[in-house]
Amino acid sequence: NWSLTNAQYIYAVNNKGDTLGKIFITCEKEKDPRSIALIYVKHDKDGYRKTDANSITLLNYLNNTSHNQLLLQWQLATTSSSQYIDTLDISAEYNANSSNYTESGSKTLYQLLDLYKSKTGIDIRNMDKVNTYKYFFITNIATTPDEDGGQTGGIYSIGGNYGALYKTAGDATEHTAHELGHGLGFSHTFCCENNNCKDVDFQNHCIRKGNTKNFMDYIDRGRNTWFIFQFKKIVRPL
Repeated sequence: NWSLTNAQYIYAVNNKGDTLGKIFITCEKEKDPRSIALIYVKHDKDGYRKTDANSITLLNYLNNTSHNQLLLQWQLATTSSSQYIDTLDISAEYNANSSNYTESGSKTLYQLLDLYKSKTGIDIRNMDKVNTYKYFFITNIATTPDEDGGQTGGIYSIGGNYGALYKTAGDATEHTAHELGHGLGFSHTFCCENNNCKDVDFQNHCIRKGNTKNFMDYIDRGRNTWFIFQFKKIVRPL
């Protein structure tokens, strides 16, 4: 008679049959999925990034492998001339001055926001007054390696409504789950290393960079979990 429709208890027993405790289990889903506006960016002859970061692949990963653990579901926003156009061709601008788009993740993002506004008339920075979309540029742009030799896999404003995915050797789906975690308001798991913790919860649970498989840590591949305190920030404590 097992069902996940209603709350259930699993009893933990030892090898003698003694009850050690019980675990409360419940499964829920958001009634209304959150909307993500994926904007595919073309900057050279390779065209739009649809092989490893197409909408089906990204949404499947978010809804079945990563953000579903936070009881979140995402859906693709509906395109419209006033709120969301799903492609951006910056080939001419990139060819004219490629360094504007490779110097750093943040500089590239601001360039993309400005070009999107000039080409579509949509000012993403102010769209939070119009809708609740999370805008995400999907690019094949590789930023310049930092002093540690790493490249920026993506960037997202913490608690904001816009970000970008860049080209690296890492996994595009994991990077997407990570960046949208920032969009939900999450800091890095190692935020205390650079005094960039969003709040006391992240400060108290800070762990050295690269030492977990949490989606908000920094590793190229293998992230697969969230911490309980992150879960509770999205879902009311059970």
